[in-house]
Formats: sequence, structure tokens, C-alpha cells
Amino acid sequence: TFFVVFLFFGQQSLWTMLKGPGCDGVALLDLSWNRIDSVGAGRLAEALRRCRTKLVSLNLECNDLQDLGIELLAPALRCCRSLRSLCLAGNRIGAKGVGSLATALPHCSLEELSLSRNYLGAHGAAALGAAFRAPASGSVTEDVAVPIVACPLRSLKIAVNRIGDSGAEALAEALTGPSCSWLKLECLDLGNNLIGDRGAFALAGMVAQSRAPLVSLNLARNRLQQAGAEELLKAMEHGHESRLQTLELHGNVDLGDSFFSRVVMASRRNCRSIVPLDPLQSALQMCKAGCYRVDLTGVHLGAHGMERLAAPMSNRRVRLSTLILNNVRLTDRDMPCLCDVLSHCFGIEQLDVSWNRLTAVGAESMSSALQAPGCPLVHLDLGYNSIGDDGARSFALALENPPQRLTVPRGSPVHVDAVDVTDAHVANTERRVLRVLRLAGNGVQGGRNGGINEGGNSSGVSVQGQLEFQLP
Repeated sequence: TFFVVFLFFGQQSLWTMLKGPGCDGVALLDLSWNRIDSVGAGRLAEALRRCRTKLVSLNLECNDLQDLGIELLAPALRCCRSLRSLCLAGNRIGAKGVGSLATALPHCSLEELSLSRNYLGAHGAAALGAAFRAPASGSVTEDVAVPIVACPLRSLKIAVNRIGDSGAEALAEALTGPSCSWLKLECLDLGNNLIGDRGAFALAGMVAQSRAPLVSLNLARNRLQQAGAEELLKAMEHGHESRLQTLELHGNVDLGDSFFSRVVMASRRNCRSIVPLDPLQSALQMCKAGCYRVDLTGVHLGAHGMERLAAPMSNRRVRLSTLILNNVRLTDRDMPCLCDVLSHCFGIEQLDVSWNRLTAVGAESMSSALQAPGCPLVHLDLGYNSIGDDGARSFALALENPPQRLTVPRGSPVHVDAVDVTDAHVANTERRVLRVLRLAGNGVQGGRNGGINEGGNSSGVSVQGQLEFQLP
């Protein structure tokens, strides 16, 4: 029997539940986003010693275990031979805690390990590398951990740990050595780790020489420059045993659009590799194929990214209903192009442009688009920009006299041109109106939320949460 437990209560209640006989059959235990500290980790470790043949997945993401909690928890992991997935992301774990975990790994059967968003640093990465390159005899020395001969580790995620070039070199050296032939690592996530060209050269050597069947390598949002990135491409192209299928490099500010075009061409010449991931290009292909949802969260579109995204929207096969552009560095100059997308792609009901660089100028462009009869939006999120009072006032004026909008009947094409929006068409369709407008975190201070009344206006606006409005 497969039991799923999601817990969101105090440590004492957790301890009472875990030590009961009902937990013997738990296979998936999710304790993420609680406040479990080292004391709770000790109690959890005691309970885990009794679940040695049952537990398959343990999620402790975003607690407060720190190094002491890992030191208490690591010995208990040796008893959980059935454990396949362990998530310790966001627990303020340092190099000392990772060292304790490394000593337990040889006795586990982990396939997935996540240590993202911690404080590993270069020393923590070196501790993991020491476990990977341990001698095959199985002996324990003072300086080297026991080899992970029985550990079928396939996915290692250590993003956002500031390991730098030194940490990347330590991991690359460990994964390149002949003593790691037992390792089955397929996915390595090193995103957002301050890795520069020196680390990229070391990782390129790993890709070219490593005996591990690496399939996915994530180096997004690092400090790679042209030289390091080109070395990685050469490794993909000429690696003797390379099986690399995905190389994520977006978010490295010194890499331009022309570089990613070269990535595609270089990868096509590599018979053992697939085209590296270009999220924007993938989104364009999805739009052309008629998908309903495109999420580009965190993908920096660049100077002409919005124009590239808008280009396929004139195709009548586009059926988008949700477009998420969260944290893509949109600016006011991109808004006319985005508004043009809304005028052509009549099916987009939900648009998320939160966490960008929009000001009152961009808000004015969007509010003007909301007044167009063909605007399809039902849910609009502009949270955490900088539109201020003037931007909020633009939306207030737009909401005072909402336009008549169309809802395309089910089964009809979702693409319309300006000539299709006629009075006769309006009369024969349902009305689509904006329901939710979210403006949280925009610096709106004066004039009763910048002109949008909390109690309502002529459009029936009512406040939900922090500057979030719902229209009936």
C-alpha cells in the first residue's frame, strides 16, 4: 500500500505521529515548508530507523535543519535502504553537514538527491567529490569517505550554492576519475553557482572524458563567457562517450542570441547529442504546434526576445490560453509588442508579467490594451513591478468604462483579426470581462491605492489581498 503524508504542524505533533504504528507503511513523506530544526531532525531520525523497508521518498525542503540536523539525520539514512529520493533544499546546510551526508551515501540506495539553495560553497562540493572518487576497495580512510558502490545516484541538484569555479573543478575531477565508473549520474544541476570560465573548462573535460552517462547539465545563470561556453560545445561535439542531451546555458549575461544559434549547429554535428535547450525557441515551436500554455518564467528574453515571441502569434493555429512571462526582464519598450500579441491571439485569458521592469509607461500601454474590444484577458498579474500611483491610476481609468469583450464559443478558432470584431459578432457571442487584476508590490501609495478604490467602483471592483482586484 502506498501512503502519502503531507504535514504542516508542530514538531511535537510530528513526533507523536511518527512513533505510532500507523507510519510503518508510509512510502512518501513530505515535511517541506515547516520549521523542523536540529531537535526535530533528531526525532525524525529515531522514527526513520523503524521505517527501514518502507520509505521511498523523503522531502524536507525549506526547513531549518542546518549542519547539526544533517549530522543527526545522516546515520538514520543508512537504515532506509528503500529510500530513493531525498530533498534537502533550502535548509542552510554548509560544508560540514554535507560531509556528514557524504559518509551515509554509500549505505543508501538514493537515485535523486537535491541540495539546492544551501550554503555548500566550494568546500561542500569538494566533500561530495571526495565521496565520488573514494577507492573501490570499500575501505575507510581518515581523509576519504566510503565509496558509493551500491548507490545508484542518477540526479544530483546543487543549484544556488555558490560553489564557484573551485567547487565545479572538484566535482569535475571526481566525476572524471576512473574510480567513479560505478556512478550512474544522468542529471547534474549546477545552476546559479557563480561558475565562470575556469569551472566551465573543468566541466567540459568531464563531459568529454567522463564514464558517467550524463544526460542533462544545467549551468544556467552563472558567469560563463564565450571561451568557457565554446569549450563546453566542443566537449559535446567531440566527447568520446558523451550522451549529453540537454545543456542549459540561459541566464549567462555574456552569451548572446547568436551564440545559441551556434549551439544548435554544433549539436547537430554531434551524433550523440540532442539540441541544447533554448527555452524561447521551444516556446515558439509550442505556439506553432497549437499548445494552450507557455511558461517562460526566469528566461531572460533579451533585446529582441519579445519580438521573436510575437512573430508566430499571427498564425491561426496558435491556441494559447495562458502566457506566463514572470521575471523575463520585460521593459516598457516591450509592451507595445505584447499588446499586439493580445490583439492577434484571441484565446489568451491569463497573462502573468510579474517581477519585471515595467513602470507607469508600460502600465498605460497595458491599460489601453484592456480597453480594446478584442482584448481576451480574464486574469492579469502585474505584481512586483514599478508602476506606482500613475500606473495604478491608468488601470483605474480603464476599469471605469470596461469594454464589451468577446468569448469565442467552444470549438471555434481562437485567432481573430480586427475585421472579425464586428457588432454582429459581438451580439452572437458571450461576454468575456477582466476578472482579476493583481498589482501587488508596485509601490502604490497615495490616493486610495492610486485611484482604485478598495470598496469598489463603477465596475464593481473589490479588493482581494494586497492590491488584487476581482471584477464580477
